[in-house]
Amino acid sequence: MIAAAHSAALPAANRCRLVLGASAFFVSDLAVARERFIAHSVTNKRWGPPACYAGQLLLAWSIVETAP
Repeated sequence: MIAAAHSAALPAANRCRLVLGASAFFVSDLAVARERFIAHSVTNKRWGPPACYAGQLLLAWSIVETAP
């Protein structure tokens, strides 16, 4: 993620989406791990799936070709 943020291979807006998407996906994985290993809670289900879906959307959006 850090390498992608500093790479010139993608436009700046796409790099931002890539980093935000990877971060959101990481946060969703934390919700899964917390649910499985620490505490069963409805809170995990409230912020985990939205973070997962948002992260996937941002990751997909980061590879879309932008028009000039």
